[in-house]
Amino acid sequence: MRGVVPILMVVLSNLVVSGTCMAHGAIAVGHKNTDDRYGYSYDYETVGAAKKRALSDCNNNSAAGRACRVVATLNGQCGAIAYEREGVTGFGWGVASTKAAAQQKAIAKCRSSAPKGGLGCLAQGAFCDH
Repeated sequence: MRGVVPILMVVLSNLVVSGTCMAHGAIAVGHKNTDDRYGYSYDYETVGAAKKRALSDCNNNSAAGRACRVVATLNGQCGAIAYEREGVTGFGWGVASTKAAAQQKAIAKCRSSAPKGGLGCLAQGAFCDH
């Protein structure tokens, strides 16, 4: 029984340590003609893995194809995407300490990128990487 307790403690400590390491995320966006798309990731062990997943999602879900690029990385933060649903003329993303703040940044960026002020910009997704 004495040998089991130290082994159990090592296993549990490894679980705790590995759980806290998975705190990387990324946002990728792509634009080609009128096709604006995005991909995102969170809770990845490394920044490289987070970027790879975000790019893969963006490229796979988009006619924009290889036009996708990573625009932000996260580490213990929240991210959000915003775009105009009508005409897709505005597009933005944001990174902040809360979902609400990330959404506000994404909407502001969307509005600033839209030729007509982006009044139709809405947050379409938000996630946290804690």
